[in-house]
Amino acid sequence: MNYKSKLITIRTEANEAIIDIDGTIGEGWFEEGNTIETVRRDIEAVSALKADKIIVNVSSLGGDYYHGVGIHNVLKQSSAQIEVNIMGYTASAGTLISIAGDTVKMADNVMFLVHQAWTGMLGNATELRALAEELDAIDLNQARMYATATGRSEEEILELMSADNGNGKWLTAEEAKEWGFVDEVYTATKVAASVDKVAAKALKIELPKNQNKEMDFKTIMAELKDIKDNILAKKDAGNEPVEPTPAEPTVSAEELATINAEITTLKELTEGYKAQVEELEAEKVDFEAKLSELESKVSEYEAKLANGLDVNGEGGKEKASANIEAANQLTTIFK
Repeated sequence: MNYKSKLITIRTEANEAIIDIDGTIGEGWFEEGNTIETVRRDIEAVSALKADKIIVNVSSLGGDYYHGVGIHNVLKQSSAQIEVNIMGYTASAGTLISIAGDTVKMADNVMFLVHQAWTGMLGNATELRALAEELDAIDLNQARMYATATGRSEEEILELMSADNGNGKWLTAEEAKEWGFVDEVYTATKVAASVDKVAAKALKIELPKNQNKEMDFKTIMAELKDIKDNILAKKDAGNEPVEPTPAEPTVSAEELATINAEITTLKELTEGYKAQVEELEAEKVDFEAKLSELESKVSEYEAKLANGLDVNGEGGKEKASANIEAANQLTTIFK
């Protein structure tokens, strides 16, 4: 049986099936991704497998929680031996699929992320509270699934998910093994290792191993684009001899695919950081408005106090204590 979609590729060899899961699970935030219909067909294709052993190669930064759980359950219900191989950076819904394996292996140069569920919505207070309750329920369900797979307590898992304000913590392969998400850590192939060396040498930077908010992503993207354009230019040149130079290393098609995957990851991180910056700017504007309002109130009350009036504009010495107390309270708030 051979099957291919945006999300998975299935191929069978003898009595063994291989499933490649690469990309966004379900419909993506930044791209079309895999819609409900395509993922439903994917799950049906997985369910139809008749093999003694199924190898699942995973490289996905996540996507739709419900689709991730659906694929997880289909794999768990299979009578075949399930071996999961985490080949690329894997997060969110991608991790739910990863823990469906009877054995889980992970390359030593990739990372693993679990975090609290998140979404975006416009609505009234009642709708938003209901959504928050749904997200809490999803977090608890995820924690139970992770706890079952790792042998850790739900409390430990929830604490890990809540790191960095609920954004979780990127785990190295060894850390993922210590937590119980992974059974075995292996060294990537020579091709994969050479890709890292070529990319690092060409960029003259260290590619991100975590969410580094101080990184200059514009510079990284520009340099990646230059490398990609150079590779494509060499490809179009056909058999014309190209004199290799240290500044322009020859890159294979597999290496180009890896670099393109890094570009996609950096683009997604950039979009996330842009949203965080916009949120902080909005909070700054709100704070400045409230600060200006407080300054105006202090000036108003100080003027009334100087004229022997209380905060309501009424005169009389008996109001002096109230004036002083009101001014002191506002000054304390202002400070």
